[in-house]
Amino acid sequence: MAAKYLTIAREIKKRIISQRYPASSPLPDQFALAAEFQTSRMTIQQAMRQLIVEGLIYTRQGQGTFVRKNFLQLSQWDLPGSDYFGATKNLGAPGHGQQPGGAFRTAFPDGKRAKLAAD
Repeated sequence: MAAKYLTIAREIKKRIISQRYPASSPLPDQFALAAEFQTSRMTIQQAMRQLIVEGLIYTRQGQGTFVRKNFLQLSQWDLPGSDYFGATKNLGAPGHGQQPGGAFRTAFPDGKRAKLAAD
């Protein structure tokens, strides 16, 4: 079963795609969403961060959270279900440059190489 914030993020994403929340319009405030989904405001904040990472929404301090104008293009991306993804996650994947023993090699402009050991 998915984490509650991911379930909420998916539901809000469906509403954005169906244009229940139209482009450039503000989303309901976090307190209203928390009441609707019967959860804490912290869980709503996690869901909002997920949607920000996916590029569907953005925030303006003191004004609220808004749907991006280009959300339809961004909503077609199949991004991982966590707001903690990216290069660091991919380092452990096969073929993504992980060196045995955690060593990294750095090439300098003069063509020389230096070996740095990861602690």
